[in-house]
Amino acid sequence: MRFAAILVSSLAVSLASYAPATGQGVNLDAIAAQPGAQTSTTTNKDGSEDTVVKLPNGVSFHQVRRNGETRTFGSDHSGHGAVLCTWMIYIELAAALEICPEYRNEPLKADLADAIDRINDFIVANSLSPVSKAELEKRAASRREDVSLCRPNGALGGMLKSIGSASHEKLMSSVADLLSVPRPPVANPCL
Repeated sequence: MRFAAILVSSLAVSLASYAPATGQGVNLDAIAAQPGAQTSTTTNKDGSEDTVVKLPNGVSFHQVRRNGETRTFGSDHSGHGAVLCTWMIYIELAAALEICPEYRNEPLKADLADAIDRINDFIVANSLSPVSKAELEKRAASRREDVSLCRPNGALGGMLKSIGSASHEKLMSSVADLLSVPRPPVANPCL
């Protein structure tokens, strides 16, 4: 569990550069206007406002307006997983396989490349903010320059060992399940 927490912390850098379902860029009114969306708003004693929009596909958005600032967070409760969380983890794992000699595993590298490509297509098709596949690939490529991924006893080693022990079929099945329900890609809950 410790390595998962460390990995999630390191992934925050990746997420900060790609936040289609977080922050100022989310149009909550457009989300709330989607068929089947349920909205609830609470005005707090301090004048701040909390709005939650739940979509029928299992994704919800929580927006907090406080002191002139607006923050929006997306959560995936679909039962299929948070797409951006998986994307970020796979990007980190693929980068480590690419740049760290001690982690080389060509079959896993190929499986992750395929999974990332499929997830990229899903993100492009379902993102709330327009994003191209080229932009996603550029963000992923930037991780291949982070030699800190190769730290001995780092979080990635344990994750690579775990995912590397899964069969090709199991990994591809988990990716198919992740992408089986069209929904906005969000990063939470992550692990």
